[in-house]
Amino acid sequence: MAQEARKPIFRLTTAGGAIGSHSAAVSDERTDFEKLARAILERVAQQG
Repeated sequence: MAQEARKPIFRLTTAGGAIGSHSAAVSDERTDFEKLARAILERVAQQG
C-alpha cells in the first residue's frame, strides 16, 4: 500500500488504504521509525 501511495508507511492515511488492522501497523511503524531516528541521532552526537 505504501509503495502504491508513494509514501512511507507511517504517512499512510485511510484515504491511502490504511484501515482496520493496517492503521495499527502504520502507528507501530511510525513509533519504530522514531526510535531508530533517535538512536541514530544519539550515536552521531556521541561521536561529534
